[in-house]
Amino acid sequence: MKKIQKSAKKRTRKTDNDDFLKKYGSPFEIVMETIQKLPNSRMQDVLLKRFGLNDTSAKTLEAIGREMGVTRERIRQIENEALKRIIRDKYIKEMQELTGRLYNLLVDYQGIASEARILNEFSHKKLKEADKKALVLALKLDDNFYFLNKPLEYERAWYLKDARIELVQKLKDWLIKKLKQEKNPISHREILDILNNNLEFKKIPNPILYTYIDIPKAIQQDIFGNWGMYNWPEIKPRGVRDKIYLALEKVGHPLHFSEIAKEVNKLKIDDKIARTSTIHNELIKDPRFVLIGRGIYALKKWEYQPGTVTDILINILKKSGKPMDEDFLVKETLKQRQVKPATIILNLHRADIFDRDGEDFYSLKETAKN
Repeated sequence: MKKIQKSAKKRTRKTDNDDFLKKYGSPFEIVMETIQKLPNSRMQDVLLKRFGLNDTSAKTLEAIGREMGVTRERIRQIENEALKRIIRDKYIKEMQELTGRLYNLLVDYQGIASEARILNEFSHKKLKEADKKALVLALKLDDNFYFLNKPLEYERAWYLKDARIELVQKLKDWLIKKLKQEKNPISHREILDILNNNLEFKKIPNPILYTYIDIPKAIQQDIFGNWGMYNWPEIKPRGVRDKIYLALEKVGHPLHFSEIAKEVNKLKIDDKIARTSTIHNELIKDPRFVLIGRGIYALKKWEYQPGTVTDILINILKKSGKPMDEDFLVKETLKQRQVKPATIILNLHRADIFDRDGEDFYSLKETAKN
């Protein structure tokens, strides 16, 4: 889930809402009292099941229809009639107060916010699942709120009549273009810099920009809170190799494959347990990882060169274009490989590749230069 950026104004709003809930009861209690005012039990039952307020997950129109022996269309009609009655008859003042507070929260965000942000920002306390479901239903119980019904493009979001929805679309298009140019996840600060380079977005306060970023599905966060395209492996790991990549990114230094397995499992990206043998096999196959010691792997992007110790020595000498002394060659090789100095010296003694000039200077044989 996308991380919520907070502000002092929202904290004040949360405090007011907490006082309200302490006085009048939880969102679940208020919504349940409202539903119980409906004129018949069928309307009550449909709303409870549709929004999962009866200790179950929310059910589809079709599932409820099967239970009640009617069509899904009939269940839709009953649901719509129940919602219309609550909106029209305004059964209890606490319900009106609750929806009024949701309205004020959306006003703070210039009229539009993701459902996740609304639920996270309503109270200082961590809301129970039943209270979250109740707040979602409350949003449907007031005709001031409109649901952004574009599930392929946007996260679940709600907006007010005068909200500038087109800005969310423009922001999405602008960020997608810039992220594709970046090709790597970027930080909160970097994403704001990108938006502030656009004259239209520069006029919008940063907390509101964060609210807009929440909404497009194409733009997501990785486990470090950085932003990128939803289909990037850093953002949405698709297999063991991507998890290995993120684990190494998180620790920031080379690890033995057994330690990498532990770090992958610490990420808890899903319920699957990574086995050490699987991790080792995937490290060998993926060119993003470089073996730099006995079972020790690093990310290639950290500027580690693939190949053996001999390959590293050859590259160093090719770049220098002249003989180099043993101490220098050992020092430079140790930047690329976690091996003993004696191992490097042993490789330098390969007479088929290296010439020893003088006591401790080495150069490439002509046959090794190609």
